Amino acid sequence: MMSQVYLEMLRSFAQPSFQSYLEQMEGELDEYIDILRIN
Repeated sequence: MMSQVYLEMLRSFAQPSFQSYLEQMEGELDEYIDILRIN
């Protein structure tokens, strides 16, 4: 998936605090997508 590659690129450049922020966002997006799939 293209977005996964993009996230990996961002992570390689990211500061540690920004990296943890990205991972948190990614987790929230996954939860949101799961909710959409159920509905």
